[in-house]
Amino acid sequence: MRMLGQTLVMPKLDAKPLGIRKLDSNTIADSWLSMAKTQFKDQVAAIKAAADDLALDDWGQALLTHEYLVSGSRLSKNDMQLYSWFYLVKQGFNSRVAYNDGKAYLMLSVKQKLFGQKYFSLKDGKYYFVDLAEKQPISVGSVYTYDKQHSSASEQVNIDLSVAPKHGTADKSRKLTTTIDNKSVTVSTHYNSSYIEFLDHYPQLSMEYYFQAELPDGTKQELLNQLRPYILGMSEQRALNVILHFVQKSLRYQTDQQQFNYENYLFAGETIHYPYADCEDRAVLFAYLVKNLLGNEVVGLQYDGHIATAVAVKSDIQGDAFTVRGKRFVVADPTFINANIGRTMTGYENQSPQIISF
Repeated sequence: MRMLGQTLVMPKLDAKPLGIRKLDSNTIADSWLSMAKTQFKDQVAAIKAAADDLALDDWGQALLTHEYLVSGSRLSKNDMQLYSWFYLVKQGFNSRVAYNDGKAYLMLSVKQKLFGQKYFSLKDGKYYFVDLAEKQPISVGSVYTYDKQHSSASEQVNIDLSVAPKHGTADKSRKLTTTIDNKSVTVSTHYNSSYIEFLDHYPQLSMEYYFQAELPDGTKQELLNQLRPYILGMSEQRALNVILHFVQKSLRYQTDQQQFNYENYLFAGETIHYPYADCEDRAVLFAYLVKNLLGNEVVGLQYDGHIATAVAVKSDIQGDAFTVRGKRFVVADPTFINANIGRTMTGYENQSPQIISF
């Protein structure tokens, strides 16, 4: 099977059609017994080992599980949901099943809050409806939940991309170029398209998780190594302004509604891929570059309808600022074109933004 542009050698899947004619609590219980009679222990062990090799977080491991089931069988939609449930439970994840109108639904207990996803609050916590084949939240009406819970599966799914997943050879590139102080600034970086497809199957999260996400090593090193000479020997203020203007002017702006027709926060790797970037995408990329090129702390600034950043500075840089954890953070807005560090975007000067720490 293929995952993240790499070929994985996995044991043969033993997944027989469940032959369900009517979905109810009894047939789901019978299906569990049928799945438990298949060969699954080596398969589950192989999924866990592959997830470790690819440096996947729990959500990535769930996606890997789905891809393994898809690549090794021709199961019906309902059978796929039930086998996903079974295999995730066998990996220790707190997973449940719901059903109605002849459809089975997979539900997961997730550590993070997911936006735009329907969920049920059961006695032991919140469960989100998940279809690992879909990129967008699924539409779910009223359903029945299968009550039986497996005590061996108590682990919440944790979404954590602070370690970048490992992918195959880069097959795409992006050139970012602009002019700063009458000098051309150009960066060309490579990435893997399967990595972008992989990220596209992550649910929408709170902003701090986008700020925390790491880039794959090859893309990271190309990006930093090409930008570093442009700020070499500069004062802190000049270097911050160069990075700020690079993000402001090398990325074309569109809202998520214009580019995707829905709200879609981007990880830094996705911002490099897609042709347009809005305020939160620019804020995430700028924060990433500042942390890795200069080592300064950065926080996000969540205004009503806008996201910017603020940078903890070592020198006396004048301008709009906030005190966070006893440190002075100066405003830097990657969407306010040509604005230097210290300037709040026009129209937001009188707002008190929420601080996004990460």
